[in-house]
Amino acid sequence: GGTIGVSTMAPVFDTAFQVPLSGGVADARGVLYYGLSDSRIRFRPLPISLDRRGFTGCTLYQSADFSRPVKLDASGNVSVDVTIPARAALFFQEVHFQFGHVDTTAPRDFVFSDFASVVRS
Repeated sequence: GGTIGVSTMAPVFDTAFQVPLSGGVADARGVLYYGLSDSRIRFRPLPISLDRRGFTGCTLYQSADFSRPVKLDASGNVSVDVTIPARAALFFQEVHFQFGHVDTTAPRDFVFSDFASVVRS
């Protein structure tokens, strides 16, 4: 599913930072998932192996509270600008990111990346 990164580990409110993915499938459509937790999704502990759901070798590392569609480039890369608004300051402690994208060679035609996090300083 590729390798994810972040341009900063401690973002500044109302200032964009980048969440890039490299090593994905060329020209694939996908999703960037934003999670506010890396320990629970609803009542289940994280991470969750997705093998039983047919996504062999994939793991959900974050709570996937929000998502955003993405399109990978011809090299299988994408970079998303993310801004955390200042009005979220009371609620924001950390945000975890994970990409998922179409891969027709995968068992369910979809794969997940590793994950990256930013933490409020």
